[in-house]
Amino acid sequence: MRRSGVRTALHDPYEEGALVLHAPRLLSAHEQLSVDMSKVEVHVVVDPSLARILRPHQREGVKFMWDCVTGHLSLSLSLSNIFAFLQLPANFSTVQVKSDRL
Repeated sequence: MRRSGVRTALHDPYEEGALVLHAPRLLSAHEQLSVDMSKVEVHVVVDPSLARILRPHQREGVKFMWDCVTGHLSLSLSLSNIFAFLQLPANFSTVQVKSDRL
């Protein structure tokens, strides 16, 4: 369904606890006069019912994924990052074996 008129954020970005993924840049007075209101950038806000139940690390993960998908953050893997990633399964199995012994 296409909305007509001025674009606005679906949820209030200034609400307490709002998870804002994108905030539009501020426009100068001259830019505001010449901008097409149907193409103006708006805040991208996670639905408050979901944002309210997310834990802090999950909120950071959602923001991180948004930044990666939209190209605001590029992932550059160094050799140390690759090694740390490859160690995860080994570390997990060690933790699991220790917890099985308890």
